Amino acid sequence: MNIKDFKKGQTVYILDIHKGRNTEPTIYKAVVDSAGRKYVTTDRGGKYETSNDEYSLTEHTGCGSRTYLCPSMEYAQLYIEREELKMWLYNMPHLNRKYTLDQLRKVKEILDGEINKGADSQCTYQNTPGSA
Repeated sequence: MNIKDFKKGQTVYILDIHKGRNTEPTIYKAVVDSAGRKYVTTDRGGKYETSNDEYSLTEHTGCGSRTYLCPSMEYAQLYIEREELKMWLYNMPHLNRKYTLDQLRKVKEILDGEINKGADSQCTYQNTPGSA
């Protein structure tokens, strides 16, 4: 997402994930006050900068939790879904579920395919029988 995707007067959505807290994400409606060269500011007082995220800009803050500026409610909901899926994937080993080797290989193949799509990968790890 880029600053150029936002215009003065545009209705936007501020997403607060509440990372590290046992609280549901919150979405606030806001209006863009200005879209400059470095920051987008809103009527709620936040300054947001470009990040490497496809759904949002990241709040410019020195400390504390950050919020995310999304151009639409749909993008905010996609961001939440992605974070929930990442957390689910992270917690998979702790869920005491039994997965077959074939299932795990398919998941790895899908995820590696996404990582390596169109880019040179520095990851050369191959887990094949006989390699150590």
